[in-house]
Amino acid sequence: MALLKKIWLFTVYAIAAWLLIINRKPLIGWMESESYWQQNILIVLIGLIIAIVPAIPYGLMAAVLGAKFGPVTGTILNVFISAGAAMILFLLIRHTFSAEGRARAAKMKGIRYLTDYTERNAFFSIFFARTIPIVPAQAVNIFAAVTQISWVPYLLATVLGKIPFIVMVTLLGDRFFQNADLGQMMIITGPYGIFIMLVFAGYRFFQKYQSR
Repeated sequence: MALLKKIWLFTVYAIAAWLLIINRKPLIGWMESESYWQQNILIVLIGLIIAIVPAIPYGLMAAVLGAKFGPVTGTILNVFISAGAAMILFLLIRHTFSAEGRARAAKMKGIRYLTDYTERNAFFSIFFARTIPIVPAQAVNIFAAVTQISWVPYLLATVLGKIPFIVMVTLLGDRFFQNADLGQMMIITGPYGIFIMLVFAGYRFFQKYQSR
């Protein structure tokens, strides 16, 4: 089942990337055109829906927003949308799940994994889960909602954990639609890869510290 989910996720990303490539010229035309504030609000709402629905990869939407609004505005919008979607799911699950439903959710694979390291420091557990793509984002949302974690550290850890990835995909989107070469892409992805390795090293240290 886990393998099928990974294959499905890879297929969705591949199809979405292919659609972006074959529709590159129309997208560039749309991105270079002037848009009114009503249209921008609609774009943000569409992005929010995509961020909430787990079957649709938000990273590709983040790249499109980066190309449309530029690296700075695009990053701000993407952080706002991604954090907003996480908070909406957090509040929906916390206030709509029954006690039995929360108990079942707490036993889900991935959520149990998080629980082992959260009792002592919820903030860093969520931060690492957001930064390192080990636990699915939806599992993090459900996990935080079914526990007693306050929404303030949850939101702060979510924003800080998501920023590096969002900055990377926003910059990639901005460069991709400006015909950037492979070297420019590597300049963007290289530092992110180093950052992930450093965070993973910190995560392993955190695991050992928690197990003492």
